[in-house]
Amino acid sequence: MTWSTEDVPAPWRAAGAVVPAETLEGWLGESHHSGRLRQRAVAEVRARLAPFGVQAVVLVGGAWMVGEAAGAHGWRVGPHPAGAPSSRQRFAEGVGDLDAAALWSLVDAYVGACPSPGGTPTLTRMVAGGLAALVVDPSLRGRRPALVVLFAPTELLPALERALTTGATGWGAVLAVAGMLRADRLWVHWTALTRLQAESQGDDSADERPVHAQEVTVAVGRAADAWARAAAEVFEAATVAIFAPDPDDEHVYALGVHGTDRYAYDSGLVPGGASRAGAGFGLTAAMVISAVPDAGGSPVLVREITTRAGLVARYHDLGFDDAQLDGAFIAERYVAPELREVAQAGPWIFTAQRLPVGLSSTRRNLVIRLQGRATDPAWASAEDRARVGRDRKERVAALALRVHADLTRRYADGLAAWRAGLRGEVLRELDGPRRPSVLCRVLASWLSAREVTLWTVDGSRLVMAGWSRRDATPELEFDLSEPLDAREMRLLHAPLYPRRRQVGTDGFFGWAELEEWLGGPHDNVGAAPIVAGGRPAGLIRVDGAIPRSASDPRPKRATL
Repeated sequence: MTWSTEDVPAPWRAAGAVVPAETLEGWLGESHHSGRLRQRAVAEVRARLAPFGVQAVVLVGGAWMVGEAAGAHGWRVGPHPAGAPSSRQRFAEGVGDLDAAALWSLVDAYVGACPSPGGTPTLTRMVAGGLAALVVDPSLRGRRPALVVLFAPTELLPALERALTTGATGWGAVLAVAGMLRADRLWVHWTALTRLQAESQGDDSADERPVHAQEVTVAVGRAADAWARAAAEVFEAATVAIFAPDPDDEHVYALGVHGTDRYAYDSGLVPGGASRAGAGFGLTAAMVISAVPDAGGSPVLVREITTRAGLVARYHDLGFDDAQLDGAFIAERYVAPELREVAQAGPWIFTAQRLPVGLSSTRRNLVIRLQGRATDPAWASAEDRARVGRDRKERVAALALRVHADLTRRYADGLAAWRAGLRGEVLRELDGPRRPSVLCRVLASWLSAREVTLWTVDGSRLVMAGWSRRDATPELEFDLSEPLDAREMRLLHAPLYPRRRQVGTDGFFGWAELEEWLGGPHDNVGAAPIVAGGRPAGLIRVDGAIPRSASDPRPKRATL
């Protein structure tokens, strides 16, 4: 169906003056204060316009209408197009008899002819064969909350236009509908944000005690994913990622994501750290490791970058050159293909909030990044999609506080349960027959370690008493009288010994004979002493920490 379109001069245009958008927006905001339901208002508009031949009044909006059920006053249809992403789907609700196919044909034709919302409301005449309609476009400042479509017979259209464009009563009704739509759209947003902050995201049950430390992170990651999905929906973001550092500040991980795969940045803080193919340093890592300065005393910092040029300038500040920034940023390679173009257009909003000491001894940040505006161009102009106003920053900050509180609580509760389980299992084994290898296997399971070995002190020697493998324990002993790395002299006294990379490869941690038995050197080597009667009695050595859950694959690592 081919529709012809023609602008209808509005009274503020006919008078040769445009009402300032700020004035008009403030005035229209008052129209919602009576508390009328949107669908009831549509029915009242149709009743008022019925004498002018209006057969149907229809509201057409975006995904924000999806949660609203049709009331007793009318009907609902949608989504349209059925296979489009949710951000591009449209819904309609109205009063009166109407062919849905004709409605969607009209909407597609209107949006195709007027794709970008303007600065003031407009009225457009549309005709196709024996069908005729007036489209009220309540656009203000580049934002179109919905469309109002009035269907009437072709011969009665001139009278309807005169009623809507002459005198304060007529066009005042048009503006009242526009204001009602804008206010209703705002209230829907605030309701969704309030519900999001009040509800818990993800499974909050703790039926089973976590056996591996990674299980805690997997559970927190699932909750972080749910927060990311919800934030993307409420704030119309193309992608949302929640970043956190690992306990040793080596990498910054995308703990929760929506619209992008998981990946990790090198934090840039550990010189000479373990080499990771494809790992690099980027803007998000800089946010995680930076302090959170805020003169106002707020615990959460919000920064925005509205243009891609501004993002490039920020990377230049971090030391990247143009060759490294050629084309898409590396992190954007992990964005879902259908969202990549929208994400690359920005804006970028970052929040940063300090983690508690129990999760980061160096007080790094939990960072939330919202990137791109996944809003149909029919409802917002490019300028509006790139705009980051003060109210938007405040709403994002409020959500960031809630996310931080929930995720840190989940980590604290999960790790406490894991530690209690580890202690209980160890005590249970010690109370029974002292089988060192069984104890080592229990520890390896609860520590998510590749190997755990148990050593006892015999004079100036460390003698292997058991290991986590099911093979027979090898007869190995290490002579403590041999010269050691000065830092390794604390081996039997430190509450928790540092990793091998912090003490070098000489001595007990780099002992070639043991590594041969273990099948080669491992990452994350550490040790904890066993003390009896105030004197060193032995040592537990932990080699390697690996993910044990198939649901938690290693994240991709970005090179920028």
